[in-house]
Amino acid sequence: LAEAVYGLTETARDSLPAARLVANPGCYPTSALLALYPLARADALAGPVFIDAKSGVSGAGRAPKQHTHFV
Repeated sequence: LAEAVYGLTETARDSLPAARLVANPGCYPTSALLALYPLARADALAGPVFIDAKSGVSGAGRAPKQHTHFV
């Protein structure tokens, strides 16, 4: 795993072509990292960053299903 490259193209573009193992991030880490990466590079993050992400159930289809109604 030490040779694995985190597959966010915007941050690892030069390492990806030769990588033997690439870990591709999902939508949550991608959206957070794309927003934070420029700030981190500019040393503009003063402390810890907390991401509070929400998701709806539309990705599971539009029809109601028992496993998407959990309240």
